Amino acid sequence: MTDSPRIETRSRARRWLRDWRLWAVVVVALYTIAGFFVVPMIAKRQVTSQAKSLLQCDAHVAGVRFNPYTFNTSVSGLVLQDRRGDTLLTFDRVFVNFAPWPLRKRVVALEEVRLSSPSLAVRVRADGSINLLDLVPAVSPADSAAGAVTPDSAAASAKPWVVRVDQLDIANMTLLYDDVTAPTRAVVDSLNLAVSDFVAQAGDSAEFDVRLSWRDGGQIRAAGFAAPMDGVVHARIDIDSLNVTPAGPYLTRFAHLEMRSGKLNVHGDVDVITAAGEPPDTRFEGDVIMDDLELFDTLKNESFFGFDRLAVLKMSAASQPPGAEVEEIALNGIYARIAIAKDRTININDVFAPSRARADSTHPPAGVAGGAPAAPGGGVTGDRTRRAASPAGGGAASAPPDIAIGRITIDGGEVDFSDLSLPLPFATRVHSVKGQITAVAPDNAAGSEVNIEGTVDQHGFAKATGFINVFDPIAFTNLDVSFRNIELTSLTPYSGKFAGYRIKQGKLSLGLEYDIQNAQLKGDNEILLEKLTLGEKVESPDATSLPVKLAIALLKDSNGNIDLDLEVAGDLNDPKVNTWSLVWQALKKVLVKVTTAPFRFLGNLLGIGGDEMEYVEFEPGRTTLTPPQHERLGNLAKALKEKPGLKLDVRGAYDKRADTDAIRAERFNALLETRLVAAAGGDSSAASAIKSNPSSGRMQAVLEALYTESFGAEKLAALRTTHTQASATPTPEKAPAKPATAAPPLDLATYFAAMRDELIAAQPVVDADLAKLAGDRSAAIRGYLIEMQTIPQERIAVLEYDVHDDDEDWVRCKLALDAAE
Repeated sequence: MTDSPRIETRSRARRWLRDWRLWAVVVVALYTIAGFFVVPMIAKRQVTSQAKSLLQCDAHVAGVRFNPYTFNTSVSGLVLQDRRGDTLLTFDRVFVNFAPWPLRKRVVALEEVRLSSPSLAVRVRADGSINLLDLVPAVSPADSAAGAVTPDSAAASAKPWVVRVDQLDIANMTLLYDDVTAPTRAVVDSLNLAVSDFVAQAGDSAEFDVRLSWRDGGQIRAAGFAAPMDGVVHARIDIDSLNVTPAGPYLTRFAHLEMRSGKLNVHGDVDVITAAGEPPDTRFEGDVIMDDLELFDTLKNESFFGFDRLAVLKMSAASQPPGAEVEEIALNGIYARIAIAKDRTININDVFAPSRARADSTHPPAGVAGGAPAAPGGGVTGDRTRRAASPAGGGAASAPPDIAIGRITIDGGEVDFSDLSLPLPFATRVHSVKGQITAVAPDNAAGSEVNIEGTVDQHGFAKATGFINVFDPIAFTNLDVSFRNIELTSLTPYSGKFAGYRIKQGKLSLGLEYDIQNAQLKGDNEILLEKLTLGEKVESPDATSLPVKLAIALLKDSNGNIDLDLEVAGDLNDPKVNTWSLVWQALKKVLVKVTTAPFRFLGNLLGIGGDEMEYVEFEPGRTTLTPPQHERLGNLAKALKEKPGLKLDVRGAYDKRADTDAIRAERFNALLETRLVAAAGGDSSAASAIKSNPSSGRMQAVLEALYTESFGAEKLAALRTTHTQASATPTPEKAPAKPATAAPPLDLATYFAAMRDELIAAQPVVDADLAKLAGDRSAAIRGYLIEMQTIPQERIAVLEYDVHDDDEDWVRCKLALDAAE
């Protein structure tokens, strides 16, 4: 009896053990305990151990929760460090709702994934490595070989697993980017991402919507769809007032520039298509706008370039083939500074010196194998015809990008220019620039139309109109550039350098025409200088040797203006030729022509022979002006009146032989006249009768008396014997002899001439006599111009006389032109 309860108890226990409901409760209890407690513990350990073994990174997890009935998993307080111990990734909570039933179809289904307040720190270290790459598992060559799958085994494998995410949400994510090599630091305070219906298999796409706020200012939103397995992404991009200054340190790597401000706005659609082994085909349609850009030159410590707004409107761009179509580029409030330093370096070159140095150190010289630069890609976009990019020979080079711009508009531009390399520093400002360039495209055979104007300094005006092939200007350009009312005083530094004088006053107007066909330039250039007046001289080694002041005085009209038309022509394929050099050469030819033959230039203006105005002729020994010389000086006076900036330099002259002989003859004639009057008892009429009848004996007596006084009686007797007919002409042998008593006849003509010649040669003439003659001739010229032609006396200067030894029929006194002070 005592064993019955025990047996009954055992029997009841056996029945419970055989009851499935008990075991079901036990299994549920164990499943619940394992799911709620064991799995989180194992998962927590696995996160730490796998991070250490696969990534060599430390990871810490505050807690893991798993619901074995709903398969919801949440991980809280994750901290992942990079391999150097710096925090890489953190988040407050990750929630995953896992659906197990699709596993039987080899689908990993995540119905919902939520990340709360994650934080990602991307760092570029001093050695150039990126901490984010620490998340890539290190795979040894042995592991790679062991895990390799042969084509046969791959073909025999089962259906691949597929990952499906129905909804992914990232809320309030913080991104930190820190590059110590730049250095630069940027922070995204709030990034929110939503992805729906993601399936990792071909043919499926997922929708996404990402929004973020930039700590330095600006917001970005991208929404669209992506098919990751097909390499297709379409997104609508909206960027509003994104502060781009954090990217400034990267600009500093290539230039001495500091980006002080700049805001980017982008609104458009982006499409990306990728294919294996091919570069991605990226397309964009929309607007790109940059506001308030300022680049500061850290070398010169001054502003370098900037603008209020640069708007690229209705743009359609593609990368394969590269090209773009833009309806309009609007540039407002542009500012640029161009400065030439004392050592003649240009700030543009100096600013980009780091970039050139980098290029020189990284690119092999031309001709070295493998060092030839690759040609850029080519093509067009949109509805434009696509071009083949296969050059002859099968090379990879292609045509340059095809860019078409409907119009470029400029409103409110300003350019500051300074040149400190001149003896006198120079600076000017072109402001209030406005205008447009239309139809900019490489295949526009008619050229882009240009219409731009601006204000120079305070009251000057500049304008450019015409047509130009923007992509190849020397192939086709038909451009008119004009400058009006430019204050010449601002150009004093250049006049000092190249002309050697300051500019005291004046205004400049230029009309420059550039007509270029196939690199051949033909152009007409109009230069108008109003009231140009040079100031004091400036020492400059580059100053021209031409008489600049004289050239200006010659070129000025009666109103004080210089109006020139210059024709220029040249081959622009010649590397030594440019348009400004051609204009300068044409101008230099004019200056040389004017200054080397000033009288010819004046004569051409007046329609007379200018060469004849270069001198005044006098008879030897005379100082009186003849009628032809009156006409010559009258023409010169007309020219001087037309050119009030000129003055005349007069050089008297004498000829050593011609003038000396003339003075001696004049002095002998005066002496003879005096003796004849004395011989006639003081009667001038009787003296004239003696000269008119030299055979009367009285003329012979006067001449013989003068000869005897100068040379003596014996020399007179010898001269008389020489000029008797008996001594002068021998008697023929057969001629009948004359009576011995007849006196030999005297050849009075030769006798008188011989006495005259010797008496003239004996007249004293000294250098002072000749100098006085030259001075009297200068005075005669100057007096005639002042008294008869009413030329102001201050415009006529008498210079030191010239001495000739030509023995010509006329003695020339040279005239020279100079600029009036």
